[in-house]
This record gives sequence, C-alpha cells and structure tokens, in this order.
Amino acid sequence: WYQRRVREAVVSTQSTGDLHARAPELIQGLNDFLELPTLSLVECEAIKEATSFKKQKKDPSANYSWRDSSRKKDESPFMRKGTVGDWKNYFTKDLSERFNEKTRKVLGELKVFEDYITEF
Repeated sequence: WYQRRVREAVVSTQSTGDLHARAPELIQGLNDFLELPTLSLVECEAIKEATSFKKQKKDPSANYSWRDSSRKKDESPFMRKGTVGDWKNYFTKDLSERFNEKTRKVLGELKVFEDYITEF
C-alpha cells in the first residue's frame, strides 16, 4: 500500500545539501510548487534566514525546548548542527550500509532515492 500511495502522491523534496548550495532557487521552486505568488530574492533570503538551523535552534516552537523537562536533551538534542555531511560523525560503516539497504527498499522506485544514499 505504501508504494502505491507514494506513486499517487504529489510531493516536493529538497536535500539539506542542495538548500545550502542553492537556497533562493529552491525556495522559489517550493513556492511555485505550492502555486503561491512569486517571491523576490530579498524574500527568499529572508525565508532562508528564518528557517536556518541557527535561527531554529533558538526558537522554542522549533527546537522543542519547551519539552526539556521530559527528555534527555544532553544525550539526544532535538536539533543537531545542520551541517551537510555531519551524519558521518554518527554513522558507522555498518550503520551506513544498513541505512542504504533500507532506503533502497523503501525509496527504490522514487527519483529522489539517490539523494538519501550515504557513502563513506
């Protein structure tokens, strides 16, 4: 059922790496996908800043700090660094291979599949 539902869905995907490299272009692309009025470059840059990891790490509505009393924030922060490729500091080669296997199984038919493969 999952594969059929995914094939029927209309989705837009963005990778963190692409957002870092081409933010205004991808923000406008998402805006177009949602059929919203065209944004200026200044508006795209404002959205980039407002949605940055740096900004959201300080925003309680985004960083879940309002739940600090019920979670182990020092052991598992809700938001990490927002750094492209930082996963390599957390994945072992074995975990990367298992992640890739599961990704191929779940996303294999989707065009975005290769964006989620990890390589050591």
